[in-house]
Amino acid sequence: TYTCLRPCPAKERIAEALGIPHVATFESSMYAIEELRNFYSHLNPMWAKRYKEIRYCLRYPLYYDWLKSPAVRSNSIYYRLCLLNYILQRIGSDYELSPLLHKLLKKYKKVVPLPEMGFTEDWEEESMWKCK
Repeated sequence: TYTCLRPCPAKERIAEALGIPHVATFESSMYAIEELRNFYSHLNPMWAKRYKEIRYCLRYPLYYDWLKSPAVRSNSIYYRLCLLNYILQRIGSDYELSPLLHKLLKKYKKVVPLPEMGFTEDWEEESMWKCK
């Protein structure tokens, strides 16, 4: 993984290319996504999980769209989904997370409590989650 690489200019270039100002912040972000993946791969109910606090969080403003709400908890699944969506958007991935997330949340709206997952009331107004 990225965190296993020794400090080098390449690590800084990767973080910079994604609009993340510090290597430590990018390493924390990658760890958070890895933790989400590991938990999910064991078929655990992701929405109910309290994740570890992220040591170096991404905060608004960045070079690109990021969450404007300071109320987002870094130990929530919502924060991790935001990290994943942010990175997918920055690398220009054809994979669009936003429409899929909207569809899933609509389908399971009576099962999955959004506030418990760390979603803010106005999460759909964040530019990173608006469907294109």
